[in-house]
Order: sequence, then C-alpha cells, then structure tokens
Amino acid sequence: MIASIEGRAIPSSTYPRQLSELHYGSENLSPYAISLTFSNETATLACVLPKDYISQAHLDKTDPMAHLWGQSLVATTDTGEKFEARQGYCTHQSIIFASEGGGRRISITAREWQLTRHKPHLWVGRLAGTFPQGIGNLNLRVEIEDRGSSFSLTNFVLKGSRWTYFLLRKNDKKKTDNTLVIDTNGGDIDHILLNNELQILSYCLGQPLYCNFLVGLDEEMQSVAYAGGDYGFERILPNHNFSPVPRDSNKPWFTVFFQAITQQLAHLEELSRKQTLFETITLSVESSAEVHYISRETKAVLACLAAARLFVKDEVNLTSLSNDEWAIWIKENNALLSVAAEDTKDLLLSRVLSANEPGPVELTILALKMASLPLNPDLIQAIAESSVLLSGRSFETSYKESDNRCRRLRTLCAGLMAASVGYKGPLAGWELDEPKWYGEEPATEWLVIDSDVQPSYFVAQVNNLLPILSTAELWPTFERPSIPDGSLVLLVEEFARSLASRTNEQVRARILPLPVFSSNEAQLYDFILEAVQQPQTNTVLFTIRQEYKSAKLDILSWEEEIDTIEDEKALIQFLRGVALAPRTRHAVERLLLVTPYEI
Repeated sequence: MIASIEGRAIPSSTYPRQLSELHYGSENLSPYAISLTFSNETATLACVLPKDYISQAHLDKTDPMAHLWGQSLVATTDTGEKFEARQGYCTHQSIIFASEGGGRRISITAREWQLTRHKPHLWVGRLAGTFPQGIGNLNLRVEIEDRGSSFSLTNFVLKGSRWTYFLLRKNDKKKTDNTLVIDTNGGDIDHILLNNELQILSYCLGQPLYCNFLVGLDEEMQSVAYAGGDYGFERILPNHNFSPVPRDSNKPWFTVFFQAITQQLAHLEELSRKQTLFETITLSVESSAEVHYISRETKAVLACLAAARLFVKDEVNLTSLSNDEWAIWIKENNALLSVAAEDTKDLLLSRVLSANEPGPVELTILALKMASLPLNPDLIQAIAESSVLLSGRSFETSYKESDNRCRRLRTLCAGLMAASVGYKGPLAGWELDEPKWYGEEPATEWLVIDSDVQPSYFVAQVNNLLPILSTAELWPTFERPSIPDGSLVLLVEEFARSLASRTNEQVRARILPLPVFSSNEAQLYDFILEAVQQPQTNTVLFTIRQEYKSAKLDILSWEEEIDTIEDEKALIQFLRGVALAPRTRHAVERLLLVTPYEI
C-alpha cells in the first residue's frame, strides 16, 4: 500500500452529510440536527432549536448552548457513518422569525474530530514542511511485469511510541507539501498523541511541521474515514532549519532521535517532566522560526534553561535566591556533589558558591553535571552571554555574534535533551567559523557517541501497485430524478401540462422532482410556473412532499393550510382551488408580461 500511496493526490476535505443523530455533551439534539459540513480541518454541525427547547428554565435564553461549551460531540449521519469530536463550540446563532415558526439556528464547530464508515488500515495526509535531502531509510521497490523495476530511495520510516510513521517525498518541485502515512494498527486517531509526536518530529528536523486533515484508507485503497485537527505547529511559520542532529545525506539521524524521545515519553508518568520536555521542544522550534536574530537567541537560551530543568527539578527557584540562601541550598543539597568526580568536587562547589547572582549559568552547570556531560567552556560562555537578554539590560551584538552563540546554545540544548531520553547518537556541532549552507554538517566532538547506534533501514518491495481505478470509473451512474409510477404526483403533472394551451403557449407549468441524499427520504416536488420564451424567469407556486413508500401528499408553501391529500378526489379538489386562486392568476399574468429580451 505504501508504494501505491506514493504520488497519490490527498484530498483536503470531504463532502457534506445529513445527520440522523446528534449528542452534544449530556444533551440529545437528534430531533434538531440537520447537517455536517467540512472545510479543511474544521467540521461544522448545523441544528435548528425550536422555541420550546430554548424556553427551558435551565437554559440561557441568549445563548442556549452555553452550558455545553467545549464538551464532546457524537453523531450519526444518514448513511450510518459515526462522527466523534473531542470538543464542540457553538460559534454562530441566528434567530428564526416567528412567521417561520420561531426558534434559533445554531452552528457547532468541532475540534479534533473523526468520521468513520469502516475501520481504516492506514491514515494518509499532507505534511507541510521540508524533508532532509539525501537518501532516506525506506527503499520502495516496485516490480511490474513487462515494465521492469522502479525505486524510490528518499523516503523515511519513524517508530513512534505506538504508531509507525512513513514520510513520502512528493516527486515535484514543491518541496513543502509531502505525504504523511500513519500505521495505527487499525486503531482510531489519538489526537493528543498525533499532535505531540508531530511536534517532536518538528524538533528533530529543526523546523515547524503540521498536518490538519487525514484520510483513512482500507486495504483496497478506498476512503473509509476522515479526521481533522491542529497537529504539530500550524501557527508557526517556517524560517530556518536548525536540526539538533547532523544532516548526513546517508544517515537520517533524526529518525533515531525521534524514536528515543517518543519512547521515553511513553514511559514518563511525571506530568511536570512531560511539560518541561515539550516546553524545550516548543522554544527550540520557535527559535528556528524567528526572523530577528535577537528573538532567535532569546528563545534559544530559554530552551536551554528548560532542558536544564529536566535534571534540576523546580523544588527551588534558583534564579530567585539571595546569595546567602544560595549558599545554604548548595551546602544542604547533596545532588550537586553526588554527581561530581572526586577530584572536581571542591572546584565545582567553589565555582557555584562564588556566583554573585545565581541563575542561568549555575543552573546549566548543575544540569550538565547531573547529566554527566562535559563542562565545555564554549557552551558555558554562550549561556553566560546570552542570559543577559533575560535580564532586561541593554545588549548590543551583531548578527554574526548572535548566530555563533545560537549554534552553541542549540548543541547545548540538544545534549541535555539527548541525555534525558537516552539518545547516544551524534548531535549537530557548532565547531565551524562559518555555518555550511550546503552539504553535510559535522557532528559535535563535545560528546562521545556510541558507535553501535545507527539508523534502521527498511525495504518495501511489491510485484504490482494496487489497482487504481481510471478517472472515468470513479464516477457512479447518475439518473435524472423522476416521478415514480403510480404516484398521485403524475396527476399533478398532467394538470401542469394543460396550462400552456390556456396562455397561447406563453406560460407553462411543470413538476420538478428535487434531489435527495437518500432513497428512503421524503421526496419533494416543486410546482413551477415559467415564461416559455425565457424559462429562467419563473416562480415556485407550491411544493409537494411525499413520504417514502407512502401515497399521501402534503402541500407546502401554499397560501392556506391544506390537509394531507390521500386520494384523487381530494387532489382534484385542491388543484381546482389552485387554478382559480388569485395568487395563481397574479403569477401567470406577470409571466405573460415577460418579453424575449427582458432580463
């Protein structure tokens, strides 16, 4: 399936549905539900609330849906599809005039939703963002009889905490819109998990990525489900690419780093530690997206301090301690000396105690020692100089100076992140006088890596692509709506045809069957008067409603209320009244005034 999906056009929305059931929080709104429409990742449910519902004592008369704000939605479409959303918000209301029955039309916007007809085998969507250049770790091979072989070597496989992700590069010049395939092992979309892991992927690639609409495919490549939400960093515009791992054209190290972070999160139960980890990720991605170099550096140093807190818990706010309080905390806290080598304890203790203003530098040093990472002077100097930006003091620097510090800060942050999740592979370095914009970037020599850590490689080979229908075969067969045999509406049609002879063939009447979404819905027929020489000039005199598998007719939009018509006698009596009604004469005479050139 992966080989067949490669190069396939991914839709960005789906068609509207009619609703048969709707539950919003604790309320059953099924009697009032109308439709379900989509626009990209947004799903909107429409309802009409009658006056008797709005007048209930416990409801806010100005906003009858206020008590359900942010609650979940569960609905069923007229074709049996199941719709679920984590949150729903009433975003639009309009009042229905009393002449139309009164009440309120409302629109409910759904967030993080899924529409399912059958369980999908894979989920597919568009991933906004660029992939690293070079060879990936997924080789797609297709062997087609009489046509030879084809290879695709620039794709990637990533192992998440529960799912497997496939990144398929589009074979066109637009590099910022590629294909994301998710193997959820037959499960539904976990919106929180998908958002978290796309944010982690963004950090590992050093740029904001996002996906907001997914299509579920079955094993025959048919669309059987849809899902929408804000996954990743949609609201951050990309600027630079600053990956924490080397951009090696033959070894996609980001796949290894991604797996280490996601696996660590899967076993992390401490909420505050998870929040700190995602704070580090968000600040790092935002730093790469900043346009101004001072803003970029400020967020880079904040990311380093967030990463440092992964090792120094917030049991004490180090930056707010006075000198005396700082000295007491250092002497009473055994964590600092317990991780120091025997020959460096005195040096480390004196260095930390001598700080005039304990803060970012001391926090970073303490975190590096607890993470068993070397105290590189270049990194310590970078954090010391950049932390001035957090003090509010005037700080003049050039773009080149700021960029040099930023490269050091990114390596420092990546080192702390790697130590916290157990990643032993290489990290992107700063040991260049000028950054390389083309080619491979070297790994830092700051850390000793484990040579046994290597990216995993995968080969997917198929003998033939899954059959894809031709464009002509995608359309079903359509038939013009018609009046069923034996219906009383045929008598109305005969009545309509007889009008033209009474107007010298200038005005005619006809019955127009209206399309419906389902064959078991009530059928509607418009009785139309129109000018023969300009059919676009017309008016609907009334509408007939006939329930499914029923001979009875209901007349809608007539000037007076008509009882349900059950037989020919009652229908002829009604049609005699139509022919003699002042409303009919007025409509026919207006159409007689229409000339061939009148618009």
